[in-house]
Amino acid sequence: PGGVPQRFAEVVRAAPDARAVTCGGETLTFAELDARVAALTQALLGSGITPETPVAVCLPRSTDSVVALLAVMRAGGVYVPLDPEWPADRTAYVLDDTAAPVVITRDLPAGPGRVHLDPRQRPADGSVTAPHIRPDQAAYVIYTSGSTGAPKGVAVQHRSLNHLTSSLQATFLGHDPHLAGDESVPPGDRKLRVTLTAPFTFDASMEQLSWMLAGHELFIVPEDVRRDPSALVRFVEEHRIDVIDTTSSQLELLTDAGLLEGAWAPSMVMVGGEAVSPSLWQALRGQRRTRCFNLYGPTEATVDATCHDLSGPVDIPVIGVPLPGVRVRLLDERLRPVPVGVAGEIYL
Repeated sequence: PGGVPQRFAEVVRAAPDARAVTCGGETLTFAELDARVAALTQALLGSGITPETPVAVCLPRSTDSVVALLAVMRAGGVYVPLDPEWPADRTAYVLDDTAAPVVITRDLPAGPGRVHLDPRQRPADGSVTAPHIRPDQAAYVIYTSGSTGAPKGVAVQHRSLNHLTSSLQATFLGHDPHLAGDESVPPGDRKLRVTLTAPFTFDASMEQLSWMLAGHELFIVPEDVRRDPSALVRFVEEHRIDVIDTTSSQLELLTDAGLLEGAWAPSMVMVGGEAVSPSLWQALRGQRRTRCFNLYGPTEATVDATCHDLSGPVDIPVIGVPLPGVRVRLLDERLRPVPVGVAGEIYL
């Protein structure tokens, strides 16, 4: 019922000293992350935001990025990610379109009528009680690329993020020891190392963040490493990453760079965001050390709607079956179910 803040609070209580997030040379335990989030939440509430107030976040890839996201949601605000490398006109468009009165940033030029908060600044004296988060409350807004016109903001509720996290747990973890580390450790105590490779302005970052909300350790891949396939393969090997989530075009480059062939290979690869080519499909099928999953879903359906396990017999690219809690319908132009073997529109 409390959305992302409640999920985060539960994992903090369950494993306060476990490693939560790592970026560069900085690692925060869940307790340390919680303390940073609490301080920024207090500063946000002190700035006067109310439930569902848009709060823009413009930060380089860092642990601060996760602190800011969680603090905005705990304060009841709507997280609006901005990319520091965006052209100035796109940043201005999103800020104007959301009318965000608060920006969490280190160096974005100040604008009229906006409060700027540094993610590490100390809040004013006096604690402020965070508001109750309703499941139907907006959690974040992700903007489309604008390739077919002006970028459009898609708002997603806390209940949808809860569903995403639950679906990932039910689908990918379960009781399969191959996907959950050491078999000698009880399933509830197994901690995976998961990369956050996506830009924070891409909704796949929410999918990757959800692993941390399930108690696993999140590794934020630095920008220069994220863009260099060989460097990212070395990163996976150095940090013994268990789960990597990426697009098919990037995965093509990573497999060419030896992602699945070195001394260390991730136990799981999740691919989504664009269609998988037949050649990549064949390269991923039958991997002995790595289970590969193809995910599909539009931003409006909260990142993922369907999934296919490539260890199965299907030898052509497919988007698979619905995730738990999702229904998929193939309908004709009059919204009637199409017969088996007939093409139709996908409705989720």
